[in-house]
Amino acid sequence: MRGRAWEYPLLFVVVVLLQVLLLDNLGLGLYVVPQIYILFIAMLPSRTPQAAVLLLALVLGAVVDALSGTAGLNVIAVLTTAFCRPWAMRVTLGADAAREGVVAVPSKAGRGRVLRYLTLLAWIQMTVYFCFEVLTLRYFYLTMIKIAASAAVSAALCYLCALLFWGGARAK
Repeated sequence: MRGRAWEYPLLFVVVVLLQVLLLDNLGLGLYVVPQIYILFIAMLPSRTPQAAVLLLALVLGAVVDALSGTAGLNVIAVLTTAFCRPWAMRVTLGADAAREGVVAVPSKAGRGRVLRYLTLLAWIQMTVYFCFEVLTLRYFYLTMIKIAASAAVSAALCYLCALLFWGGARAK
């Protein structure tokens, strides 16, 4: 992983604490369940070996599950998101960017591309999360509303954090 070595452990701690201490305790209604911790997986360099990404996703999901009491739901969702990450990078950031080892920060990859990338990952995360949470088609429309609302809020929060965490510091 290129860059400063302290960035990724710091990002891990920050997103887990934000998720567990703030977002899990916000009363945003029944249909909005923001998840910011996927930002950690999204911001890993594209050349990070897939096995390492999946292992980090497993640790991340297990920590969030342990602190949130969700019994494996976050592990399932974040592992699926991590598995789909290379495809999401190719689709949103471009095949060349994915091969070149880009880190999906707005100042390097472009703001619009990073927003699309984070939105796609949020949709994947929320779809798996809520489908496993409900495990029935009985509440299909309500589940779709929860996926859409939560993915939109999660993507916006992840994008805002990406701007704040990396911002224009690496514009060159």
